[in-house]
Amino acid sequence: MINNQCLEKDNLRFRVIGEIDELNSWLGLVRAFTEDRKLAKILQIRQTDLFLIGAELAGTKKGKRISLKEIRRLEKEIDQWHKGLPRLKNFVFPSGVRSAALLHLSRTVCRRAEQNLVSLDQEEKMNKKILAYFNRLSDWLFVLARKVNQEKGVKEEEWKRC
Repeated sequence: MINNQCLEKDNLRFRVIGEIDELNSWLGLVRAFTEDRKLAKILQIRQTDLFLIGAELAGTKKGKRISLKEIRRLEKEIDQWHKGLPRLKNFVFPSGVRSAALLHLSRTVCRRAEQNLVSLDQEEKMNKKILAYFNRLSDWLFVLARKVNQEKGVKEEEWKRC
């Protein structure tokens, strides 16, 4: 039940909430496998953001909401990390050290959730900051995966079209 409405289990809203929960779990797995305390802490912040978004989508009216502050924090971190990374000329294979590979996987889950958030927004207008947050979060996960590989001395393997 959401906002006193009974919804079917296959309702798009429930599917999106489930995808956000899945993403949160993948980030938890990255945290479980990393020994980098700084990485674990920033992932926990993102997990907190995902709980806020999930609660809002579930119809919880009280409490904090995602704001421009969280979106700007993502953008600032993307810009900081991006400065030290080599410029991409091709796609890179999603791989590297375990935490980077899991971040790449998390990014794909984030993109799927974002696509379904867009569909949900077309059905019923929602907080546009959630859409903006997910758009930036997928980029954040990509850049973070690249940064983790760089810090571990793993060279990215570029895909080159034959």
